[in-house]
Amino acid sequence: MTNSREHEHNYVPMSLHRLLFAVVLFACECLEKAASTRPKEQLEPSNETLHPGFLGQLQGHKRAIYAIAISSEGLLASGDKEGVICVWNISAPSRLLDYEPWRKLTGHRYGVTALAFADGTLLSGAADNTTLLWDLASGRILQRIPHPRTVFGISVDPSGGFATAAWDGGLRLFGTGQGSALAELRSGGGLYAVAHSALDPTLVATASADRTVKIWDVKQQRPLWTLSGHKDHVTAVGWSDRELQLASAGWDRRFRLWSLSKDEVAACRSLAKCSEEIVPRHVRRHPQLLWAVAFAPGGRLVAACHGAVGQSPTVVLYDAESGMVVRRLGRHKDTPLALAFSPSGDVLASAGMDRRVLLYKATDPSDDLPQGDADDEEERLQWLQDVEDFRQQKSLNASKLAQLAQELANLRNRSKTDTGGKGQKDQQPTSLHASSSCWCTVRQRAASSRSNQQRQAEKGTYPEPKVLITAGPRGA
Repeated sequence: MTNSREHEHNYVPMSLHRLLFAVVLFACECLEKAASTRPKEQLEPSNETLHPGFLGQLQGHKRAIYAIAISSEGLLASGDKEGVICVWNISAPSRLLDYEPWRKLTGHRYGVTALAFADGTLLSGAADNTTLLWDLASGRILQRIPHPRTVFGISVDPSGGFATAAWDGGLRLFGTGQGSALAELRSGGGLYAVAHSALDPTLVATASADRTVKIWDVKQQRPLWTLSGHKDHVTAVGWSDRELQLASAGWDRRFRLWSLSKDEVAACRSLAKCSEEIVPRHVRRHPQLLWAVAFAPGGRLVAACHGAVGQSPTVVLYDAESGMVVRRLGRHKDTPLALAFSPSGDVLASAGMDRRVLLYKATDPSDDLPQGDADDEEERLQWLQDVEDFRQQKSLNASKLAQLAQELANLRNRSKTDTGGKGQKDQQPTSLHASSSCWCTVRQRAASSRSNQQRQAEKGTYPEPKVLITAGPRGA
């Protein structure tokens, strides 16, 4: 009999909002299966003339990559939808094109959604509701820490402790080598990301599905500020190591930079409640969804992953002072979902749906896309052109969308009839035709469904973004 935890990740309740996510999920699976039948891409030959800012690509994953991290020792870890973690040695960038994974770790049953290095060990969070602590020398699991829901974020503080952000809305704080949480702080919605401030490790920021960023004092174990302004799920957050500056991004296609002063933090900590609202210093708007952000060491640049199905997948570098676009890196063939700078600041890595890790010189990450900032009108026109391209490829109007939703409902009803009404949660439709344009259009509609999202917010619950993290056991 199927494990009950597995049911949790395979069942989508029968509401229109979650039906849309279910349609997206099945379409995504169809596309990935089709892609897997194509010949595997080969590493670019080492004698090929590369752009001086591009170091190369690492290929060892069979499914989409959701998380990456780089250690101070030159190790890069990447985790994919099947639960596989590849560990690479990138300490000699000139030989990257010849590298194979140094080690593969296979302890998760579902997609790996968070990674962080900590003093010779690796922490990984996944959609199997666990955080694993790995010994890198042996590849052995040292600890398995259960969580109620998917662990989307992990952040390590300088003392060796760490924090996890999970979809149940829990921010959990752990000490060095401890398998049980020292404290659990509650957010208003499912959490996507968590980050410690390098300048003040007692300050922790979280990104949430309730469209807010929260700044917590983990010593006092309370929230100091709730940063509002995002109009959709906030999927990423990161701190600068040069000042108390914070970057956030999400599905509202907005990239925001926030600033605090030490005096503001000190005054807030001395009060029972910090009432003063923080206004973002910069807000940048883009046509694509945003999935991840990371500050470069030194805090002068911040990178963000942009992408949506059918649109140009890019990694964008911003000037942290002005908020202007410095560079666009466009070598990904599908949406980039994760990125990281090396602690030395020499390497920028990004990974995503195309199953590749791309590496750039962080000091000179120039690429073949236009340099400089594109104004909002240019971005808007490009977005409109993308939408028109989708329509020309295959028309999918509102009636077609309703038809697909009804087809999914009929499949579920037949499953219920076949099982006599028992074990309905165990049943999942086995076939659903979906083209790439269907995947794109349904995904866009699901992400922009304001009325459903507002109702979910009022209830304080959010559907888990299964389109990103759901995967069966490896080999399924």
